[in-house]
Amino acid sequence: MNLGLDASLAQKYKSVSQGIRVMTENWAAKNMYCPRCGAMPLQRFTNNKPVADLYCSNCQSEYELKSKSGRMGDKIVDGSYNAMIGRITSDANPDFMFLTYEQERLEITNFVVVPKHFFVPQIIEKRKPLSETAKRAGWVGCNILLNSIPRQGRIYIVKNKEISAKKEVISKLNLSRQLEVSNLSARGWLLDILHCVNSLPGLEFTIQEMYEFEDVLSQKHPDNNNVRAKIRQQLQILRDRGFISFFRERLVQKNNRVRSKFLPRVGSIYLHRMGLSWLCFTGRILRSSFRHDFVVLLEADRRDDVADEKHGQKSFEHAHKNSVHALFCQDKNIEKR
Repeated sequence: MNLGLDASLAQKYKSVSQGIRVMTENWAAKNMYCPRCGAMPLQRFTNNKPVADLYCSNCQSEYELKSKSGRMGDKIVDGSYNAMIGRITSDANPDFMFLTYEQERLEITNFVVVPKHFFVPQIIEKRKPLSETAKRAGWVGCNILLNSIPRQGRIYIVKNKEISAKKEVISKLNLSRQLEVSNLSARGWLLDILHCVNSLPGLEFTIQEMYEFEDVLSQKHPDNNNVRAKIRQQLQILRDRGFISFFRERLVQKNNRVRSKFLPRVGSIYLHRMGLSWLCFTGRILRSSFRHDFVVLLEADRRDDVADEKHGQKSFEHAHKNSVHALFCQDKNIEKR
């Protein structure tokens, strides 16, 4: 991937912003693959389509590209506020691509894609109307608040000039699709709770810590009179979609990697990928003294009969001796906590 912009494309334009738009769109069309399916290259819309700049001819995904010089910052300047809100509330909203570049060297420094299912009206900031003396008096623009988007929705393809692996980008975007919610109100709640979870330090937190966001969430959702119940409900949804795990009374753990819906099962044994290792069997939780990627979760199902439990115990011993120990030894980054 070449990070340089072609300055010759901007020479025929008097407007600096127009020249930058042409250079960045040309760069994306030549260098970027589709973050959803991996097909390359992306195609440019020829008729100046108002809602998107690029599209994938393979999966038909559409993308709108925004660029700015300098650092990414917490917000991106966008166009009309009403137009943006209209797009978010419709089915025609594209995925967004944001890039930053060095103005002197004309080189891409950051390139991030935000899937469309992370857009809600709450992340769109309304700007002040233009003054009466302006050409477009009364026109209202908007800003996109990047810092209000959960980190799972900010997928970096280039970060500080470091290019991410293509497979990693596609995997992250596909995993983020587990957060897709069609209803805007429900989507807003889910993303707000996820953003709160992300803001808590460490991998573990309690329900009580989540209740500390009650006032903030009440301001964002004034129509809801039972915020604590809503917090618990949304945490359960995040659990069901693999982003967190409930492993002890009132204690929750963040999952570094979203688990598959189809976990291989042997009796009551589940293979899981998380940040910390936890061995759970017949209601007991044993914490491993090692930090690694692979984790075995063993959950005794109360509904299983005695024979199945005995089979699960044997499977646990076999997995522990053969699989877990081998995974510990293969991980080069094992560190004692």
